[in-house]
Amino acid sequence: MMSENSNFDVNVERIYDNLELLEKGHVYELQKTPGIPKCATLASRIRDDVDVIVKALDEKEDMEATDEEQFNLLAKLLGGLYAEFSLLAKKQPDALTNAFKTSRVNRVLSPLKQIMASEDSTQYLDLLQEADDGQANGKGRSTYSDAVIIMSQYKTACDEFRLKYFNKGWDMLWQR
Repeated sequence: MMSENSNFDVNVERIYDNLELLEKGHVYELQKTPGIPKCATLASRIRDDVDVIVKALDEKEDMEATDEEQFNLLAKLLGGLYAEFSLLAKKQPDALTNAFKTSRVNRVLSPLKQIMASEDSTQYLDLLQEADDGQANGKGRSTYSDAVIIMSQYKTACDEFRLKYFNKGWDMLWQR
């Protein structure tokens, strides 16, 4: 990512340099002075630099659109899981989640956490605890109420992330 930004900066700087040459009249096509480029050469350089910048911005936009689609899909799945676990937590708040449910929830939470990795809130986002293989008594697993708390933290982080990066007014996302 750093090299893309530095390439971008180099191209922008070259455009400004070439424009400055044109603006200050330092380009004389009639003179055959070595080292002084012709207008056509400068125009070609500017066009090449603009093409590089446009291509980089298009690629970035495509990547962001893909990230947004993935984020929206995962956020919708989280909303459904949250609704289901909320019902289960009301009936049996201290009941332990089974391995299947825990793995399904973590399959949604883990990529969400990766997408939002650059955010400060991710340090507070945890996955559901999975029982160790040797623990038949269920110690170490999350309860339904624990799962609801964890998912509500993810929902809040998702809302903030969406407002910060996508800002498309998804007011109805969490309602079913």
